[in-house]
Amino acid sequence: MAQRTGREIHTVFGAGQVGVRLARLLAAEGKAVRLVRRARPGPAIPGVVWLQGDVLDSDFADAAADGARVVYNTTNPRQYHRWDRLLRPLYRAVWNAAARAGARLVQLDNLYAYGRPPACPFDEDTPV
Repeated sequence: MAQRTGREIHTVFGAGQVGVRLARLLAAEGKAVRLVRRARPGPAIPGVVWLQGDVLDSDFADAAADGARVVYNTTNPRQYHRWDRLLRPLYRAVWNAAARAGARLVQLDNLYAYGRPPACPFDEDTPV
C-alpha cells in the first residue's frame, strides 16, 4: 500500500467535510495525499489516493500511515450520542498508527467540551 512518489506523503484519516477539503489543499500544494475512509472511496481528486478500510484494524492503519511525514486525524463519527464510546478507540488507533510511522500528528478537534464560554474570546485557560 505504500505510495512512494518522491513527494512528501500526507495521510488524512477521515473523509468528511474537513478531511476532503484538507486533502484537496494538500494535493494543490504538491503533496502526495492518502485519504482514508471506512466506506467506499469518494470521487476522484487530482493528487489524492483513496484508501478504504477500518482504522481500528492496526495492520490497515499502519499501512495507510506508512512513510507519511504527517498524519491528520479528521475522523468524527456522525453518531454524536455515542462519542463517549467511539472517539477514544478511534482516535487512539490513528495516534498509534502515526506514532509507529514516526509521523507528525495533526488532530482535528472541536469546542463542544467548553459549552458556552463565560467570555469571548476565550483561550486554553478557559475551564472545560
